Amino acid sequence: KTLSAEEASMQVYPEQGQWLKSMMRAIRARFVLEVGTFTGYSSTCIASSLPADGKLVCLDVSEKYTSIAREAWGRAGLQERIELRLGPGLAEMERMIRDGEGGFDAIFIDADKESYDEYYEAALLLLREGGVVLLDDALWSGRVVGEADAVDEETRSIILLNDKMARDPRVSFILDPIGE
Repeated sequence: KTLSAEEASMQVYPEQGQWLKSMMRAIRARFVLEVGTFTGYSSTCIASSLPADGKLVCLDVSEKYTSIAREAWGRAGLQERIELRLGPGLAEMERMIRDGEGGFDAIFIDADKESYDEYYEAALLLLREGGVVLLDDALWSGRVVGEADAVDEETRSIILLNDKMARDPRVSFILDPIGE
């Protein structure tokens, strides 16, 4: 399916996809959560790097875009490793926390930027000890360089979360400019 130029700009870049594959293999991920699936490129990369008994849980609100993702997963033969849950990602993460569904090796967040802090906090509760949280758009095409009060809400959210993570004693923080 053809995406508009704006939609295409929202996708994960090929070098990011390769980086995700490498990261999943390096940490020997078996159980991964993706928040924000869009058309499925990142989820295809992640799922293809999991062992045969691995599982990727994808959270997204869009039937339109995830229908494209489902086609991609089918073409790649990965549909058995991927579970799609449609609905608000934060609500699903909160349900997972309440139900004790956690222990993820890695969590990849690439959804609405205004909710990044809430996704991050929920991710820390769903992650296994020593697991990895990955956030896309941390540099936001350079827009995060500047004052948090002088930018739009999406950019402000990313700036504030980057600052928070850099000082967060619960995590080791790395900012990698892959794809930026």
